[in-house]
Amino acid sequence: MTAHSSRPLSAPGPLLYSVEEAAQLLGLGRTFTFRLVAGGQIGSVKIGTRRKIPRDALEEYIGRLRSEQAPATDGDRSGQTPQETARTRLTKVD
Repeated sequence: MTAHSSRPLSAPGPLLYSVEEAAQLLGLGRTFTFRLVAGGQIGSVKIGTRRKIPRDALEEYIGRLRSEQAPATDGDRSGQTPQETARTRLTKVD
């Protein structure tokens, strides 16, 4: 575990995270996080050969999940975890 992984995203810290660090911060698996990045669900930048995820891209992703899951209606996916919701979106894209 890295020293900054226990800090909230809004706290001072790194502006860019590796996909592995972002996965750890989000509580998601590495492979699933790579799929979210590849599918455009989480924004990223490439620096040389490395793929980095800006801190604000993680905050935007969380904000989108929250807004999509806000007041539940009969026709939504309430009861699903953020991972299940994201997987559903990824499957629709493919």
